[in-house]
Amino acid sequence: MKDQSPPAKVKGAASFYTHYRGPGDGKYVIHICCTLPCALRGSATLLEALTRKLGIGVGQTTPDGRFTLKKAECLAACDLAPMIAVNDTYHGPLTPESLDALLDGLP
Repeated sequence: MKDQSPPAKVKGAASFYTHYRGPGDGKYVIHICCTLPCALRGSATLLEALTRKLGIGVGQTTPDGRFTLKKAECLAACDLAPMIAVNDTYHGPLTPESLDALLDGLP
């Protein structure tokens, strides 16, 4: 008899890894690192700037389908804190101003 995982367990595993995309994700999936090194260096300020600029909360996609915002437990790039990943590209250390420039420069 095959062992079948419940859907919640599968979704939990898939959502843990940032390189998996879900249905409804935007063209650009932004993961903001919220673990201690990034938090100590200002990730909460970056998250506020992102939600204000994009007009969405964590787990949401902009109405135009361009951006999806997600939190990441660890992106393993503490030397770039505070940082984000846009799709699979890491950016940091960031300030609200450099974050604006980064997002404005995306095609």
